[in-house]
Amino acid sequence: MSSNVTVRVTDVVVRSASSDVVVRSAGPVIVAAGGSGPTGPAGATWQGYYGSFSDSTTQTITANTATPIRFNTTEESNGVTVGSPTSRLVIANAGTYNVQFSAQVDKTDGGQDDATIWLRVNGTDVARTATDVTVEQSARRLVAAWNFVYTFTAGQYVELVWSSPDASMRLLAAGTRTGPVRPAVPSVICTVTRVA
Repeated sequence: MSSNVTVRVTDVVVRSASSDVVVRSAGPVIVAAGGSGPTGPAGATWQGYYGSFSDSTTQTITANTATPIRFNTTEESNGVTVGSPTSRLVIANAGTYNVQFSAQVDKTDGGQDDATIWLRVNGTDVARTATDVTVEQSARRLVAAWNFVYTFTAGQYVELVWSSPDASMRLLAAGTRTGPVRPAVPSVICTVTRVA
């Protein structure tokens, strides 16, 4: 059912790429109100899939061996879970995700040595994701931290993998401390967040 509504229009501005035109009206304009038009298709429903994971143990390595980094704590999770083995972070829903991590790297002997960290998806190393870090002397901690953006299909898993030619290299964890009181330091923290 329609009805008439009287509206007084004073100025209407019509814009084009080259100029603005102002249309002035002194009299009333009659507008007929009708029923609503058709409803458009529903848009995609956005789901905020994410996971935040850490490991409370110090992780060691065998020299010159690609070693997946493990997680023993789920901080928060929706659609991303720790798999089996615990190095696998399983992505339940397809999408593009930001994978971000930090790892506290140190070594127990002297000298200077490198460690390499990279991304692996479903058991396959991802091209151009490796980065080297150098640790000098024992007990000199270094934080390796960077992120990757990767498009996953539903059910794939992602791993962080590391290696070093020096078996004294490790990912160091520390418990809670006092003076002042402060939280524990995980050997590794990883967040996986859907971005598209």
